[in-house]
Amino acid sequence: MSALWDYENWLLSRYNIELGMPVGLERLTHEHWVRHVEDDLPNGDFNWEQYVAHVEAGDGDDWFFEPRAEDPAP
Repeated sequence: MSALWDYENWLLSRYNIELGMPVGLERLTHEHWVRHVEDDLPNGDFNWEQYVAHVEAGDGDDWFFEPRAEDPAP
């Protein structure tokens, strides 16, 4: 797990999930999520380019991905 995973989870804990949960690459285009991330970046240890690289590399906690068909149901 990277520090960006922790940061992204921290952002999620402060996000209004009623605005929609972005998954996968949608984290870079989801209007409300992008605004939420960009609003906090000046206060954090990362920049937008690092966040984009994190998302494009397929990184992130399970929260940020669609369940796969082969995953067992909870």
